[in-house]
Amino acid sequence: MKIQKMDVVVPVLAGLSCLFFFMPNPVTVWAVFIGWAWYFNLGAEPQAFVKAIPPMILGYILSAIAVVSVYAGGDAWVTVLAVVVAITVFVIMVSLKIPAFAASLVSFNSYAIMFGGYFGQAGFGFPFIAPSAGLSIGNIVIIALWMMMSNLIGMGFGFLSIALSKSGK
Repeated sequence: MKIQKMDVVVPVLAGLSCLFFFMPNPVTVWAVFIGWAWYFNLGAEPQAFVKAIPPMILGYILSAIAVVSVYAGGDAWVTVLAVVVAITVFVIMVSLKIPAFAASLVSFNSYAIMFGGYFGQAGFGFPFIAPSAGLSIGNIVIIALWMMMSNLIGMGFGFLSIALSKSGK
């Protein structure tokens, strides 16, 4: 087994990406890693950004609608959430037929990341309101933008890992 340049570059960059967590407003490192995986999944070339951004935005918007439904559903929030998730995931499925939104991994990851970001990131630098405290559209927008930024930073790390692995050849 021969160690390649990328075998060293990727772990070094991965370690460096963890430093983002210690910033005053920490980047979500797990979302960085997901964006990094998108870069490789979408061909490991700069065009990956073009392929990822439309389905990423769609996934976050549709997931934000589902997050709102938790609060709009009142006592029946679980039922309302199930119906809204079914409808919004149907929209994702139909969108996959449109070339600009065809990256299913990105759409579904973005959808899930929004839930993880909104309901699971309390205490990690997010302006978070617990589900029992009520709806905050501002928090939903901030978290969606924050997680998208983390994903894009991850895609940037993917780009860097390819560029640095090819440098000096």
